[in-house]
This record gives sequence, C-alpha cells and structure tokens, in this order.
Amino acid sequence: MPELEIFGLTATAAKRGTPWNPATAMPDIAPADTSVQDDVIIGTSPAIQRTKRLLEKAAPFSEPVMLLGESGTGKAFFARHLHMLGATPEGPFVAVNCAALSPGSAGSEEDELLGEEGLLAQAKGGTLFLNALLSLSEGHQARLASLITEDDRRLRETRIISALGVSPVEAIRKGAFRSDLHTLLSVLPIEIPALRDRRDDIPLLVSHFLAVHRKRLRRTVAGLSGAGFDALLRYDYPGNVRELSNLLRRGMIYAEPGAFIEINHMFSALETLPEIAKTAKFHAGGAVSPPEEPGQSMMESLELELLRTTLTEVGWNVSEAARKLRVSRAKVDYRIKKFNLKPGPSGKAPRGS
Repeated sequence: MPELEIFGLTATAAKRGTPWNPATAMPDIAPADTSVQDDVIIGTSPAIQRTKRLLEKAAPFSEPVMLLGESGTGKAFFARHLHMLGATPEGPFVAVNCAALSPGSAGSEEDELLGEEGLLAQAKGGTLFLNALLSLSEGHQARLASLITEDDRRLRETRIISALGVSPVEAIRKGAFRSDLHTLLSVLPIEIPALRDRRDDIPLLVSHFLAVHRKRLRRTVAGLSGAGFDALLRYDYPGNVRELSNLLRRGMIYAEPGAFIEINHMFSALETLPEIAKTAKFHAGGAVSPPEEPGQSMMESLELELLRTTLTEVGWNVSEAARKLRVSRAKVDYRIKKFNLKPGPSGKAPRGS
C-alpha cells in the first residue's frame, strides 16, 4: 500500500492522536475464493505474540487456565484454540455461558452444571469452558471449589478454562468471586490484550474479516477507502475485535457492490468516532469533499482542513496547535504561510493579502 504524507506522517504509521493522514485507499487484498481459517490467531504485535506463546506453553498440560480480557477480545476463541492445541483435541469441548445457567440447587442431581449428568460430567476427557465465570452463583462457586479440592482426578480428566472480563482481585474484594475458587482456577492466567493495545494488528484483522464477511455475505467490495481505514486505525474499540468485525460487516452491507467502504458505511450514532476523523467533510456518498482550490490535491485539501480546524479550536495559539497535531511549531508556521491562513470566520486570508 503506498504511503502518502500529511504533516510528515504516513498512513501506515498512524496512531490515534496523530494528524489525520489517510492513504488513498486500503485495497481488499483477500482473494474472493480464499479458504478462510477461523482457527488461526491473527496478529504479529508483541501483545498478541505474548498471548500466543503462553497458550502454546499451557496447551500440553491439564492445569486450569484463566483467560482475562475485556468483552469482545475473543476469550471464547482462545479457549477453543487452547483446547485444539492440547493433549485431547478429539475430546469434548463444552462451552458454558455461566450467565445463562438456570438457577438451581448447586450440587443436586439435576444441577445443570455440576449434577451427575451435568455439563462438567459431559466435558470429561476434554475441556469445560466457563465463560462469564463471575455470573456463577455463590452456591455454584462453593460447590465447584469443593469438587475440585476433594476430587483432584477431575483436574487430570477434564481441563477447566475460565474467562473473566474484569480484574479477579477487584471481584474478590467486592465479594463477587470466592478467593478459594480463584486460587484453584488461576493456575495458568493468560491475558488477552484489548485491540487498542495491539493496533499494529488492525490491518491484518481488517483483511481477515473482509475475507470472512465476503464469503458469508456473498458481497464484493473494492476495499476500504483511505479515510475509512484511517478511522479504523484510530478508533478505540470499546467492543474490541468483535466490534471491528461488526463494523466491517456493516460496512460491507451498506457499501455499494464493487465500491469502497467509507466511514459512514461503518460508523453510526452508536459509536464515538475518533475526534481527528470528525474534522473531515463528507458528502452524501461518504467520501471526502473535493479540493477547495483549482489544482489542489486531495491530500492538500485534507491537510488544509485539519490545520484550519485545529487552529480555530485552540484560538489560533500556534504552539498549542502544534502540540495537538504532534508536529513542530515550525511545520505549523510553514503550513500557515503556505495556505495563506488568517484568523477569522473562514480561517483564510483574502487572495492577494
């Protein structure tokens, strides 16, 4: 992908908080007939590589693993991946949404989780995945801790993987999590990083999800526009990888066949756009507005618009504008002279002034 510069920064190096500097477009690089692999960990960032190494180290052993990560980071995916890497991939993988368990008497024969024919028994010889672990009732937590303590054989016959979306220490302090159960289930804790902490992986994830959704939706797009791609690089993703997937799925549905996915195809009033992206002007089709001056390039138009908006926001404090744009004051001064900018309603000096 070509690197285009605005304020000396390239699109491939863009981070949230740096000047808005989109490439012309991110092409849809995944072939239409690709065999999408859903069991591969996507990413090369240090954060995800550390998680991958810990999973590989834990895989051969039956000790309990506790996956820690925000909602949407893919804890269920990593649990199944760990099961497939383990010693009994042919064994059952029983995933339990603890929040959906019917309220029953913990330990009774009919207990959905711990009864004689319950989910724990069904996972024998494989893996029991307890998602949203903190949703377990106090009774279930006590009974599970007791079973693990009294019957060590269960830890050899059935691997228990649990998942939490909050700090276990904080949950224990608030009384939502039994400390004895935490000790038993957190022998091998593994943190799943938030997407904002692994931004370098976003281009690979974008290509992966474009291929996944193209195959499932049977839709073809040209790829992401430069502005759309840059917005994805800068967004904070409160919903993490799941949200990135949903944004691209939405974009693929709303974009015209064969066209580029633009910002307004992906983001709605439900999401908070990166502030830097809000400074761009969009027409009904979702593309950046055309250059204001004859002979002006689209990149110059974007640069001018960003500079003018930033200067207006800071009351024409050039040093503050430079700090917000994360460039030197000399660069801002140069652009002000280059674009002949002045304070005022239009932010632009009259011709010939």
